Amino acid sequence: MPYRFAIVALLVSAVLPAHASVPSSSAPAPAPAPALDPPSLELVEASIQACHQTAANPTAVIAWAQAHHAVALTAPATIGFYANGPGGRAWSLATAHNQLILAHRASSEVCAVYAAHANPEELRTFFTVLMHQLQARGGKVSLGLVTDTPSPYGRHKLLSFETDTPTAASVTVVLTYAQPGGPYRAAIWLRVMPLGVASYLKPYFHELPKSRP
Repeated sequence: MPYRFAIVALLVSAVLPAHASVPSSSAPAPAPAPALDPPSLELVEASIQACHQTAANPTAVIAWAQAHHAVALTAPATIGFYANGPGGRAWSLATAHNQLILAHRASSEVCAVYAAHANPEELRTFFTVLMHQLQARGGKVSLGLVTDTPSPYGRHKLLSFETDTPTAASVTVVLTYAQPGGPYRAAIWLRVMPLGVASYLKPYFHELPKSRP
């Protein structure tokens, strides 16, 4: 199955406490990035394609949305939640296995992708292992803000990574709800995506199919 690679049994919350650094590159090489189920994979693919080197450039995010026939969202409450209010932009995008919302958040230079379907544990594991790999390749990576709070949809977890590579500095934030039914099941926020991460991800991902207009 094209979505399946190596399996890694690693839970972020049990391995990396808040404000801890990712282990140094002198430590044993981390396991390969784990498999992602199709909905989670499409979320990560969209975040890489739509937000890579565009988080500070809303024009580029708009161009990606238009190229993929994403539907612009205009309801004030929707823009307020997903795009941080007036000045932000948001679009709906249907994929083969998911329903996504792409947003450029106002006044924050953050590009975000929200998914109706995803596997929260797989996503947190994936990004933790990915950041270990990035650090092993010479990037500076540290764990930033971590939150775990109750919600009507189970535990809401936020995990952020701060990275510094020769090509860019960035913050990657992964947000998840434990249970379905909320405003999203998982989301990825990116600010200035580092080239090192995108290069490492490239062999895993095919081009996200464009949804029909």
